[in-house]
Amino acid sequence: MDNFSGSKYCLAITTVSFIMIVFNQLIPSIISFHLMTQLLLTYTQLGLLFSVFSFAYSAMQIPSGIMSDRFGGEKVLPIALALMGFGTFLFAFSSNFYNALLFRLISGFGAGMILPTSINMISNRFTGKKLDLAMGVFSSGWSIGQVLMYLVVPLMLIAMNWRNILQFVAIMTLATMFFASLYKVGPSKKVNNYKNSKTTYFNLLSKELVLFTIFHLTYLGTIIGMLSWTPSFLKDQYGVKDILIGMIIAGMGIMSSIASISGGYLSKMHSKKIIIYLSSFTTIFSLILITFAKEFQLVIPVLFLFAFGSQLYTPALFALVPTLSKRGYANSGLTFGIFNTGGNVGGLIAPVLMGCLIDMTKSYSFAFLIPLGMSLIGLLSAFIVRKRLE
Repeated sequence: MDNFSGSKYCLAITTVSFIMIVFNQLIPSIISFHLMTQLLLTYTQLGLLFSVFSFAYSAMQIPSGIMSDRFGGEKVLPIALALMGFGTFLFAFSSNFYNALLFRLISGFGAGMILPTSINMISNRFTGKKLDLAMGVFSSGWSIGQVLMYLVVPLMLIAMNWRNILQFVAIMTLATMFFASLYKVGPSKKVNNYKNSKTTYFNLLSKELVLFTIFHLTYLGTIIGMLSWTPSFLKDQYGVKDILIGMIIAGMGIMSSIASISGGYLSKMHSKKIIIYLSSFTTIFSLILITFAKEFQLVIPVLFLFAFGSQLYTPALFALVPTLSKRGYANSGLTFGIFNTGGNVGGLIAPVLMGCLIDMTKSYSFAFLIPLGMSLIGLLSAFIVRKRLE
């Protein structure tokens, strides 16, 4: 049983759960052609299948944070994975738009419970500089999932139909649920005994939590916006083929993974605010270059630089979040729920605003001003924080 109660097992199972979020969230975009032809979907209906997952995901951030603080993340995580896997499994048997929409909603509700729950578990298992590195490993789950999806699923489509691929993703998610259910908190090893603390949600917000939530909103919006429109940008502006686009996006995912681990190590040696500033400046610099770049040979390394810079801040900020509320670690799950809800708002609005600008101006350069402006606002919010953050 000791093997299932250690810090390494906690970090492994939460990181794999993060990867499962990416699998379940991104899979419809890769099989979109098959969904449209076999379920007879319009482009609007396909867009709703994407967005309903995100809305459900956002809606569960704060409730799952409260549940994690009250009952313990190790109890909530298997439920979240079961709900997400069950929704995707049912999605594989969709016969029309309406039941597909319902099944994506169920999966999104489960996915939305995973990050606040995982942050609760990790922040109760690690402390100090070890927490920085743990958050670096955990936050790499997003980019690892992105790389695997864009490299592996297109190859799977050659040998399998889209329903079998959805079933495969669902089975992997449910297998992760089984291993998550084995995790037990060792009482002698817990950093925070949240079960013995009185949880209070009044006066939870602090100035630092609000400002860094704004920062996360702008930077997650920047990341999601760029990932949403980079494939179209490469195809429309430079005539890049789909296979090469997939390789470029996967390369960006690899750079993001490197940034996550690097950010965790750098946070052990330097102030977290310095890492956040470095991430911001690198992101802004790369966005300026992308906005005005003309040559394809320049665009690719700049996209890789953007992927690295925009992900560098996550370990430092994720490690900070549990300490930012007035209640500190006692409400780490709820604190992250508030923080990540703000981030998801950015992820919802940035792609829409960029799309509107492309429709109006027929120019990606104007559209890229949206993430550039958001990243500048985020940097300003980080500068306003005067409290010393180690």
